[in-house]
Amino acid sequence: MIKTLSTILLIVILTGCATIKDKMPKRKACTGENNTLADLNIKVLLLNYSEKVRKEFGKKTYQEEIDFIIGNTSRNKLITNLALSCKGNTLVLYNRVGDHGKPLFEMILDKSNQDRKVFFVSGDVKTNDREAIRKIVEKQKDSVIVASLGTFSTGINIRNLHNIIFASPSKSQIRVLQSIGRGLRQSD
Repeated sequence: MIKTLSTILLIVILTGCATIKDKMPKRKACTGENNTLADLNIKVLLLNYSEKVRKEFGKKTYQEEIDFIIGNTSRNKLITNLALSCKGNTLVLYNRVGDHGKPLFEMILDKSNQDRKVFFVSGDVKTNDREAIRKIVEKQKDSVIVASLGTFSTGINIRNLHNIIFASPSKSQIRVLQSIGRGLRQSD
């Protein structure tokens, strides 16, 4: 097996997710008896909003915070640029299909070059189609999958995945860690 480096990119925002970075492995993941996991490199991007925005957050409900975060044009442009600047196959995970997933997919698709394959996956995509996308990506070297956390965070194995971008916040540490597991499979 060829050992491929999986780079996990976390976009940490102003909610309780910032504590996750302290609980992530710093250097290498356990490779197991058969050396089946790739090296792990986590990069945390902490977005600094203006002082005015940060003060207003104290007055907002959690749902209002999420709406602000996923609807923030500058943040979504950063996610788009990040996804397209990553080398190798990239998985962009989101929570809300209509409010965040589809707009991100459109932004990435519009900005990507014609040679780069960009896929969209949500619960509305049939299981057979998801499996076909997974198989296509395993043969690609530079594709992007924009997928909902519900469909691609657990229970899917993509062997040729190099980058994961968490586009949506999640309070679930388990879900985040399971999602990271998508990028730890070694390529053949």
